[in-house]
Amino acid sequence: MRKAYFYWIFSFIFIVSAIIFSCKSAPKTPPQPEPEPIPEEVEEEPPESVVIDTEVVPEITDIAVVPEVTESEARYAELGDILTIARAKRQEIMNGGFNEENQQPFDIADNALKRAAEAYDAGIDAINEDSFIDARFALDGFIAIIDSVWLSRADALRIRSTYSQQQALKLKADVAVKDRYNIAADLHNKGIAASRRKDYIAAIDFYESALPVFAEVIKTATEKREKAELALKSAGEKISESEKIVEDAVKIIENSPNGKGEIL
Repeated sequence: MRKAYFYWIFSFIFIVSAIIFSCKSAPKTPPQPEPEPIPEEVEEEPPESVVIDTEVVPEITDIAVVPEVTESEARYAELGDILTIARAKRQEIMNGGFNEENQQPFDIADNALKRAAEAYDAGIDAINEDSFIDARFALDGFIAIIDSVWLSRADALRIRSTYSQQQALKLKADVAVKDRYNIAADLHNKGIAASRRKDYIAAIDFYESALPVFAEVIKTATEKREKAELALKSAGEKISESEKIVEDAVKIIENSPNGKGEIL
């Protein structure tokens, strides 16, 4: 019994020692790192969009409404425009005194203007096609009077300028006073061109500028011709004197006793 008792004690001690030994010799488990805290999810902001500079169009809140113009209103305005131009032409005639030169056609145009103006002043409902006929007739009549006056004045100056040019050419001024003559002739030609395009006021200006230059040219050419003629006359007189001296000498010789101019 004692042997068995000791056997069991010895076995128990052996087993305990083995367990302790195995625990000491077993490799130690490395310490596990503490888990990192999970970061809180942050909502990512969308990337900033590229802003392109564009013209900012202001918001239109109040839109001006243009009332529609009726056909009658348009016709009424058209008649008013014609009357305005006709009145301006009438005033130009009065300022220049052209009505005195063309009294009858002026009165006819003026009466037509008055009729058209009375219809216009009465309002839209009072105008009709006759109103437009009167207004246009008055305008055309005033323009014709103005053109006829300026045309007649331009023609009168053209005739004077043409005569002066012919006088200059007779004196050979285009040669004797070439530069000044060319200036006058150029002004004269520009006056003719302006008259052809019915720019009578410009034509008058050109002719009025040409006339004094032609007068200057004629005077200079005349003076040069007179000097030349005087020189020729003087030379002719000298030649005549020389011829007379020769003739007298011949007579003296012929009348000498020996016929040779010697006195015996």
